[in-house]
Amino acid sequence: MRKRYIIGAIITALALWFLGFSYFLHQVYRGSRSHQQDFSDNMAILTGEKNRIPDAMFFMASYCGQKQKNVLISGVGRLVEVQDVLGNKIYENMNFTLGKHAKNTRENAKEIIEWMRNNNMTEVTVITSDYHMPRSLLELKHLDPHIKVYKYCVISKRNLKFIFYCLKEFHKIIFAHIRHFFENLENAAY
Repeated sequence: MRKRYIIGAIITALALWFLGFSYFLHQVYRGSRSHQQDFSDNMAILTGEKNRIPDAMFFMASYCGQKQKNVLISGVGRLVEVQDVLGNKIYENMNFTLGKHAKNTRENAKEIIEWMRNNNMTEVTVITSDYHMPRSLLELKHLDPHIKVYKYCVISKRNLKFIFYCLKEFHKIIFAHIRHFFENLENAAY
């Protein structure tokens, strides 16, 4: 009898995991296909994959008009300078800030919030890979639920590497939800 309950619990856990991962893939696919028409003049690019910065620069140059843009490139490393990231290209109407302290998505979110507060900003367009966007938005909204966040997803190639990244991100987002739950409990206790 006890063996039945264990098998039932394992099957239920696997079914829930499969449903959760399917929903996560749906979010990634839907998010990468439905770009918003409105964007903030404040842009935050999260480093990571090599295509994020070039795709973000193309997006900003092509679709964001001639208005002045404030651009944070988060997580570049302490010794990196603007020329290292952008090369010799000149981007008019863009004020660049390099975020040199973030080493992970949670620290990216902290760096973005700090940059926004230091510059009296209330909205931002986040630019990152499609599979990375759900957790990036989760971390940002956890730190400051009042900011307005737009998004632009850099679409990843759909291959085996993409599935691996999605699996990894899915588990990271589960742990982020758990961490936020306990942080909220701790904050409520005070």
